[in-house]
Amino acid sequence: MENKLLFNSLAKLLTYPQEEYSVYCRTALNETERLSNSSSEKKEILSNAFANLEIFTSQIAVKSQSQREELFTQSFDINPIGNLEVGWHLYGEQYERGAFLVECRNLLREYRIEESVELPDHLSHLLLLVGEMDLEKGNNFTEKNILPAMEKILLKFQTEENPFKHLLLSIKEILIAQFEIGVNHV
Repeated sequence: MENKLLFNSLAKLLTYPQEEYSVYCRTALNETERLSNSSSEKKEILSNAFANLEIFTSQIAVKSQSQREELFTQSFDINPIGNLEVGWHLYGEQYERGAFLVECRNLLREYRIEESVELPDHLSHLLLLVGEMDLEKGNNFTEKNILPAMEKILLKFQTEENPFKHLLLSIKEILIAQFEIGVNHV
């Protein structure tokens, strides 16, 4: 897929913040802007994605490294509603989650994507995965798995102002535009 750099950067922004976090922010912004400028039919949704990513970047840039780490942990690790494990949001602790984890692990191996310390259904892994898939496979996987889970994750941020809300909204919009998913998800 032509947008691997964008998906790689977005995946890095959904992992525990490292020192080079601002580099991934800039890369994601640049790639989203490039994508927005190259696509007239998807311009509006990609412009929204860029605006949300810009808000995220500006809000996260004023935080110290330790503040970023603390915010990340509070946003995604402490409260299960905000965790980034797609299978948990789709299946909870049901048996089907185990099957989904196996499916994700097999897909990661098939596309030669190395797992991190996170489970194979972590959103960061799945962004890397769809960044490697062709349009049809990426569309199916995103529409069936990623977007429904993201809707649940975004519920956590409905009532609070958190920079990660804007990152997640941007990712959702990029996925919808990239995989040409109907506007019923927006």
